[in-house]
Amino acid sequence: MRVLSWRGLLTWTLVAAGSLSFSLTAQGADRGSKGIVNHPSQLRFERGSFQVPDGDAYRHLLPSGVVVYVAEDHSLPLVEVTAALRVGAWLDPPEQVGLASLTAAMMRRGGGGDLTAALFDQRVDALGAQLRAVAGNSRSGASLDCASWVLDEALDRFFDMLARPRFEAASLTLAKGNLSESLRHRNDDPVHTLGREWGRLIYGEDHFITRDLTPATLAAIEPADLAAFHRRYWRPEQMVFAVSGDVDREYILERLEGFIAAWIARAGPPPPAPAWPPPAPTHRPRAGLYHLERDIPQAKIALGHLGAVRKTWDSPEFFALTVMNELLGGGELVSRIGGRVRTVEGLAYRVRSRFEVGDHWPGDFQISLDTANPTAALSLKLILEEIERLQRRAASRGELKRVKTSLTSVFPLLFDSASEIAGYFAEDELLGRPHRFWSEYRANIEKVTAEEVRRAAQHYLHPDRMLILIAGRWSELAAGDSQRRATMAEFYDGQVIHLPARNPLTLKVVKKR
Repeated sequence: MRVLSWRGLLTWTLVAAGSLSFSLTAQGADRGSKGIVNHPSQLRFERGSFQVPDGDAYRHLLPSGVVVYVAEDHSLPLVEVTAALRVGAWLDPPEQVGLASLTAAMMRRGGGGDLTAALFDQRVDALGAQLRAVAGNSRSGASLDCASWVLDEALDRFFDMLARPRFEAASLTLAKGNLSESLRHRNDDPVHTLGREWGRLIYGEDHFITRDLTPATLAAIEPADLAAFHRRYWRPEQMVFAVSGDVDREYILERLEGFIAAWIARAGPPPPAPAWPPPAPTHRPRAGLYHLERDIPQAKIALGHLGAVRKTWDSPEFFALTVMNELLGGGELVSRIGGRVRTVEGLAYRVRSRFEVGDHWPGDFQISLDTANPTAALSLKLILEEIERLQRRAASRGELKRVKTSLTSVFPLLFDSASEIAGYFAEDELLGRPHRFWSEYRANIEKVTAEEVRRAAQHYLHPDRMLILIAGRWSELAAGDSQRRATMAEFYDGQVIHLPARNPLTLKVVKKR
């Protein structure tokens, strides 16, 4: 499972943890003459106290049946209101890929309520507010950020966008033109291209999470299609709201109920909710060595395979996999591949792993890194050695403790603001995740044993069945480093699948002349 913040739900970026929840007073005897330790490993910190808030204390059920989580914080005169629901690319018709995403984007850009797009923008700008709406693969959301003294009018604009978008034709034409131009450049970034091809190799080309917008599917989307999609799927009955900041709880609940009740009355009886969960991929990944020719000095590499699917929210297996991944490559400062490939060998600035436990089908296990083309083979060899070592030898007591501390020490940062508190608990509501998941998280991490980590690595990591995808100059990649310590011939008997170039607009294979 990849943990996202509520704001991250709208921007689809991972939560970044920045500092430890410890005091900054170093203790210990191994210090220099001026009280400064000789090495970071000698630092000792006093553990701070933290208790996860009670999620039920923030939950409110409106008379309309909509759930709202409210976390008051009057330290600054700022308010954030977000709404999320199970709508996304999985509902796109095959001939209109991009419909869900474009619907969300045009809810903001195409005017709302009685205001044209231009007037709507002027009113929002005059308030100093930020309004957004976005759609991902399986979830969509909208948000309002504003000063508390303009909240009344800002809520009017928010629900104009959310409930009464205009989808002006001129605005859509402009957006489609901008999108068409951006499609011409989507092969420019090798990291983006690598990620796109990785998804296709793991989940296939026909699943909704790997389907891509093209000029043909974009041209097939008209204002009426956006309005119909919004009317069908953006229903208040399916939404969960989160409110945080300088707001009175009773006031905001009353205001939200007024907007939502009026929306429900205007929209009429809701259609049946779309079947959930979205369809799972049927593609079976094929292990092997894959290459994308790119004229770049540093190879971009991804290797891995399918991950796992969650059994229950309190499954001990999930926590063992979390610790396993942190030990292998998830923790920048405590990981084995980071220590070996980056610190000891100096082959890469960045090397990380992720192991996703999917909600409805297996996520993916991926190790990613950048390294010079000639050292790519050696880097891969060392990474595979570390995976095999993890399967053979359990972590030492000290190593396991450092990894667990890495996970549990940053945990309080997930709830260090009212926005995160309301957001995570609202996300619980949307996902069906019990609030106790958070209150028991650190204890469940601490319960994981070194042997459980080793067994998880044995069961879920398959170094002999890796899908290896590399973007770089093949002539340099194949030859290996100057000392011939490793070459690409060592992987899959030297058999490589050179992926063809794709037309950036259509993503169809470019045929060689």
